[in-house]
Amino acid sequence: MRKFEFRLQKVLDYRRLCEDWAKQAYIESQARLLDGQDEVRTIAHRREKAIAHTPHSVNGMVSLEQYLVKLDDDQRAQEAVNSILEQEVESARQDWVSARQDAEAIQKLHDREWEDYQTEVLREEQKALDEFANYRRAA
Repeated sequence: MRKFEFRLQKVLDYRRLCEDWAKQAYIESQARLLDGQDEVRTIAHRREKAIAHTPHSVNGMVSLEQYLVKLDDDQRAQEAVNSILEQEVESARQDWVSARQDAEAIQKLHDREWEDYQTEVLREEQKALDEFANYRRAA
């Protein structure tokens, strides 16, 4: 009996590789988003610390106000970056899902061919057993 060989094995391997690449891109985009969200929290923490220290002079109050305005600007900028990162995460997720579906389609073909091969092997074994039984009966 011939050995099982899936004629699209290289395609399946490539699709699995593409799926892994897409998954890795998704994970990396999620990590960038989490870093951006951490940056927003860090800015908020700096703001709370700055507000907790009340200045005792007019110059100190002006400096504090300028610092708080800068922190607000930084936070808005980071939130804008985070919204772009969220879109990238969603795009990467969709790419991963698509790559996974492509690989699963080829895997289903592989599984069907494997089942057909197993059925053929069982038929040939049964045929050999039947011939052996007929030969013994004839002898």
